Amino acid sequence: AALSLGRQLVFSVTGMPLEQRIAEMFTELLVGGNTLGVAAAVYLNGTLVANCTAGDVSPVRASPVSPDSLFNVFGCGNALSALSVHCLLDTGALSLNESVSRYWNQFGCHNKEGVTVRD
Repeated sequence: AALSLGRQLVFSVTGMPLEQRIAEMFTELLVGGNTLGVAAAVYLNGTLVANCTAGDVSPVRASPVSPDSLFNVFGCGNALSALSVHCLLDTGALSLNESVSRYWNQFGCHNKEGVTVRD
């Protein structure tokens, strides 16, 4: 099903409650005028449970966001890296006191074998 709320607000949802909530959040983002287009895919235990897109890819021409649309994420990589490290720490797969070369062998070159993850 598609929900259209003007040129910029076009949603592709299957009607699942989670997707409806995501569509509501997308509406809030897009109505404010500061966001051009958004996409969200939610997986639970490896299964896609929600896949929503809204808005336009380009500010110049009408080009709706699709699940295959590419977005520039720039500084988002830092937050994702930090989140990944915290998840690995939480599960015990990573230790701050271990040397980086334990996890990345090549890092230990050039007298860096003593550098720990915490460093």
